[in-house]
Amino acid sequence: MTANSSQKPSKKKASTSRAEDTEDPMRVPRVLPRGLNSLPRDIVLLSQRSRLIEAIAHFVSTKGYPNTSVADIISRAGVSRTTFYQQFKDKEDCYLSCYERLGESHLERVQAALLAEKSLKDGLIASVGAYLEHLAEDGEYALAFFAEAINAGERVQAREAEFRAVSTERLKNWHREVRLQYPQSIEPPSTVFNLILEGSNALLVRWVREGFQTDLREIQRDICYYFFASLGLHQWAEEMIKKKQRKKKL
Repeated sequence: MTANSSQKPSKKKASTSRAEDTEDPMRVPRVLPRGLNSLPRDIVLLSQRSRLIEAIAHFVSTKGYPNTSVADIISRAGVSRTTFYQQFKDKEDCYLSCYERLGESHLERVQAALLAEKSLKDGLIASVGAYLEHLAEDGEYALAFFAEAINAGERVQAREAEFRAVSTERLKNWHREVRLQYPQSIEPPSTVFNLILEGSNALLVRWVREGFQTDLREIQRDICYYFFASLGLHQWAEEMIKKKQRKKKL
């Protein structure tokens, strides 16, 4: 996977900011009132942390992770360097705190969508759709914490590998269930599952960097076709092609 371009995608905002979502379900004030003891210390810290995460998302999405500095982050967040280091050990720690929460949220949404459908085929289609929708909720965060993750530090790379391992194992478990229902289906080498996820990831990095120009449902059909065809589920793959052709005729 490569991530050389730093083109900023359009910002498709969710109803609440991702920085708030990653910290606490309660509303955290973006700008604090003046005066001593106006708010409890825990609320002050949450607000500062939220602003720092918003700031690192902004700069990583616009100038890339390697070119983002602590000075950039604290300037935009409106906090001191001392406050930053009270919250985080370093830039990577700040990045990782949001990256981990978003990664866990991705896994939860995908698994919930997979289990909500009655058929295995529909479950995989729905899980791919849920993943794409989560990415598209906020272009800035998708670029900062998904497309730019490859350029972050070793701890981020290690966490990404852990997330990928969970996704790979879930895909393998899904395919085992498919083979129980359809014994005639092939059993691919274990590396195929890694290749499927790596290939899909590369496509989605490009989709994010290009600002989600391709329709989400078209990307969903293409990825599902890739999954099905790679695993020898040719009838399901053919259905994805037919859906795409019907859509083009409309």
